[in-house]
Amino acid sequence: MRVPAALKLLADRNFRTYFIADAFHDLGVDSRLVGMGWLALELTNSQLWVGLVTGVGGFTMVVFSPIGGIVVDRSNRRNLLIWVRLALMVSFLAAAVLVIADVVEPWHLLLVGLSIGAIRAVSGTALRAFLVDLVGTERVLTANALVQASFSAGDLLGPAIVGLLIVSAGVGSVFLMAASALALSALMMLRVNPRLSVARGSDQSVFRDLGDGWSYIRRTPPIPALLLVTMTQFPGGVIIPLMPVYARDVLDVGPVGLGVMGGALGAGFLVGSLAASSLGGVTHKGLALVWTAMLWDAAMVSFGFSRVFPLSVALLFVMGFGGALHAVFLITLFQTIASDEMRGRVMSVHELIAAAFPLGFLLGGALAQAFGNEVALILGMLAAPRCWR
Repeated sequence: MRVPAALKLLADRNFRTYFIADAFHDLGVDSRLVGMGWLALELTNSQLWVGLVTGVGGFTMVVFSPIGGIVVDRSNRRNLLIWVRLALMVSFLAAAVLVIADVVEPWHLLLVGLSIGAIRAVSGTALRAFLVDLVGTERVLTANALVQASFSAGDLLGPAIVGLLIVSAGVGSVFLMAASALALSALMMLRVNPRLSVARGSDQSVFRDLGDGWSYIRRTPPIPALLLVTMTQFPGGVIIPLMPVYARDVLDVGPVGLGVMGGALGAGFLVGSLAASSLGGVTHKGLALVWTAMLWDAAMVSFGFSRVFPLSVALLFVMGFGGALHAVFLITLFQTIASDEMRGRVMSVHELIAAAFPLGFLLGGALAQAFGNEVALILGMLAAPRCWR
């Protein structure tokens, strides 16, 4: 009997330890995002502020992503991942102190979001490059699918836990839980020993390294085309800041219902990721990228017009399923095309463009404030060039 690739990879102690550490990381990050969205709504009663607080980190991600790629290519990637997770823990603790001391203001949340964006400009690139160090290019599709499943488990469990925590212990407890999860993740990473673990170093200037990276990207097809595909993703983020509004004002299900909605999105990502881990190779990955993105868009607009809670939950699940397949195919193509010495810089440009997805949160909040929720979601779909193909 043939052992599935996913089970074979999980039998590897190094990968299994990393997989569990990543699950704690994703639980903390996702819980923080939902908690900040709800707190912003409570403080301001404004969709625009929800969008600002949850999406402002995209600005610092854009600014620091190119430098992040150079840091990743020059560093021991495992150690770098440990340090960025500890830095995220400190940011979450700062937010918890502000909330528990009852001195938190909306601008505090903006500062926390900006700091987290700067940290994640390095962590996202390091994670994608590190996976190839850990498992090699021949197993990276399966690894991406399983890591996406870990991310989705955070999406699934995080919002549900957040809803219960807000009701029972207040929103400050959400940030404490997120900080604890990041601390556990950093500790577990100490036990991971990848195939490639040396710091690469460089005698060149940062500007020379940046120039070499951009030159490599321009002359290595299909990386430019894949970057264009990545650019079409950010309008899909318009739905995220509207979820608290739908939970409280449209569907009337409160913070627990918000947790269920976020959990449904995470469950879709989880099932989609597990499905991707069983696919092996996909012949027409470019076409698959377009169809999975359009599945997200169609379900997103349908969600906007739903007034039935179970239907809304089901549509969020469909969004997550399509989004997971799209993400796994796209990231695997980047990782397997880029050379080892350039992988950090290639992935940093992907992360730079992918950082526009949180900017879609800002777009969603602004559009909803100006035109209403349903129109905001339709405009978000129309803003994605993929829907014209």
